[in-house]
Amino acid sequence: MTHREILVVLSDTHAGFSLALMNPDVELFDEDEFGEQEPYKPKMTASQEYLWEIYTSMVKKITKFANGDPIHIVHNGDLTQGSKHKTNLVSDRDADQVLIGVANLIPLMEMPNVKSLRMSVGTEAHTFDMGSSEMLAAKLLQTSYPKLDIKITYHGLMRFGNVVVDYAHHGGHPGTRLWLSGNVQRLYLRDLMLNEIVAGRKPPRLIFRGHFHQYQRIDEQIGEYESTLIMTPSFSMLNDYAKQATRSAFMLTHGMVAIEIVDGELGRIMPLLKTKDIRLKEDMCPSQKKSPRHSKTA
Repeated sequence: MTHREILVVLSDTHAGFSLALMNPDVELFDEDEFGEQEPYKPKMTASQEYLWEIYTSMVKKITKFANGDPIHIVHNGDLTQGSKHKTNLVSDRDADQVLIGVANLIPLMEMPNVKSLRMSVGTEAHTFDMGSSEMLAAKLLQTSYPKLDIKITYHGLMRFGNVVVDYAHHGGHPGTRLWLSGNVQRLYLRDLMLNEIVAGRKPPRLIFRGHFHQYQRIDEQIGEYESTLIMTPSFSMLNDYAKQATRSAFMLTHGMVAIEIVDGELGRIMPLLKTKDIRLKEDMCPSQKKSPRHSKTA
């Protein structure tokens, strides 16, 4: 009888950032005129509405893809926006970022037959130092889902039969030019594979990285060994800092990846991606009926 499991990987959801993913049902708290902490639902920005729509549509596709088989989820870093970049925040309360981060994961956690969640610690600037946001989120989720296997780590290695999965937030750079895209990642992947081979180990079949808010897939073979590195994109738009850091990137891809493992062997890899051009588009000379030329007099 065939045994099939599904691995879902996403990263960089940046909860608490007003231009990143936010569950519209999340409840935060604010003090009223009587000193009571009253729950409220923050108003979504247009960017959040867009991201939530594509996120939930992808969850539906994964649910259909899984078809009731066991699901394992990896959130590969930067669950929250953190405290370094203080502009465009949903609120000034650090705890709200963790609450939003937890609420963002609920649609994934509520899929049928979810078995585990792994959360890798992201960039220090986004995790309130030393993985604080992931740690707190994991504790809240463990309380809400006591039957699920939930853990956090900086760098994980999981095995599904013959498929070994290596995951961590940081990895190689995706490349600074289109014609150079993947070069650094390929070298990073080959180095990782060679280190494992020299140590007498089989390289991981799948390697997942995040951080750069781009999707990239690199397949490499060294002798009898084959590995695939996948960089997952974000669920976040760009603030002023990100616009500068990306040198005014205008094509943004958001999404996640679902992987099928059948009888301990790698099956289909299903990227779920949505790309958007965020430039302001204007036609400064709208089409109109042209004035007829002056006719020549006889």
